[in-house]
Amino acid sequence: MTIKPDVATVWHAVLKGAPVDYDVVARSPEGRLFPRETVVEPRPEGWTARLDLGAAPIMQDLEAIAARKPRGDSYPFRLIARRMNDFHNSNWRESPRQRRHYSYNPAFMHPDDMAAIGVLEGEEVLIRSERATVLGIAAADEGLRPGCVSMSHAWGGAPDEPDQPAIHGTSTSRLCFTDRDYDRYSGIPLMSAIPVAISPATDNQAV
Repeated sequence: MTIKPDVATVWHAVLKGAPVDYDVVARSPEGRLFPRETVVEPRPEGWTARLDLGAAPIMQDLEAIAARKPRGDSYPFRLIARRMNDFHNSNWRESPRQRRHYSYNPAFMHPDDMAAIGVLEGEEVLIRSERATVLGIAAADEGLRPGCVSMSHAWGGAPDEPDQPAIHGTSTSRLCFTDRDYDRYSGIPLMSAIPVAISPATDNQAV
């Protein structure tokens, strides 16, 4: 590459073949819905296979998960995944416009849970799983079920950097086991409903 492409050229390349052309979208900077008809193609001639929604190996795995004993009072909260309106995973975090609401991924909690552990909006909290402890910043969300902490993934600094949740956000992946709690078919680790404990942060105690 000898010429640095402009933004429009990059988006044209990324969105090649998209249902709505990039130029059409660009002409509506205020946002717009683009209704389109979705057509399901007929199955190929002679195709007899059917989708098995309850395959025996999958059902056995679900039964084993349901039979697991609770991990006790040491980890009373469940960390659940969350999407944030202005971001897609780790994309666009460097954009001031995208960071106009949040420059980090808050630890959203029910206000009653925040009161119970003695933490206020915007204060740092320690989030501890069986694998690691990270720092997060508390935020109230009355729509959350008590007992849950909801966070977006793909944030945080490099592994060898100190935790700075207000600058880089919090790396929830550090709380996950990749060699223990994972799907045996896809290899994807458990990223939601992770048992955690939460307490107010005094110093940078993340490990």
